[in-house]
Amino acid sequence: MTVNITMSNQSGGNSLPDNVDLGTVNPNSSTAFQDLFIRHDASAASITDCAFYISRYSATGYLGVDADNDYSEIIGWGDAAAGDGFIINQHATGWTSPNQFPTANDQICSTGSGDINGQLPLLQSAINIGTVTENGVIPIDGEAHIQVRVEIPSSIPAGANYRAVQLIMSYSATS
Repeated sequence: MTVNITMSNQSGGNSLPDNVDLGTVNPNSSTAFQDLFIRHDASAASITDCAFYISRYSATGYLGVDADNDYSEIIGWGDAAAGDGFIINQHATGWTSPNQFPTANDQICSTGSGDINGQLPLLQSAINIGTVTENGVIPIDGEAHIQVRVEIPSSIPAGANYRAVQLIMSYSATS
């Protein structure tokens, strides 16, 4: 049996489209955060080994110049340790709509942390429905809530074109 994952912008909501535009933003500023609620339809067991990473954009509708360069550039923003880049925040504990999670819990994707070789495990603090006792698990009938956004470095010239990456959630499931 296949296990389906649903990512939506509201708890229990409909699946988001394949492409989500985080909006237009100027250098030295941040996109608005995007709420992502993640659930599954597994009935035999929780899904486990849940982790996030970004990769080269490979879907249709790419508006940039070079998807490989976009990925390298965005990972490089995170490597620069200036607080810029693709940011995942998994601290849903105590969240109320429409607030942003505390930025002290931001995880910036960089080489070895948020890439294929250093995936960011789903944290227990992201579970907003259901109970888990370890990271990386979404329980049966459970749901996780994360937020993502992008911080653009001041070194990027205004009007410098589109950038795109894919957010991937890896997981294991038993059917």
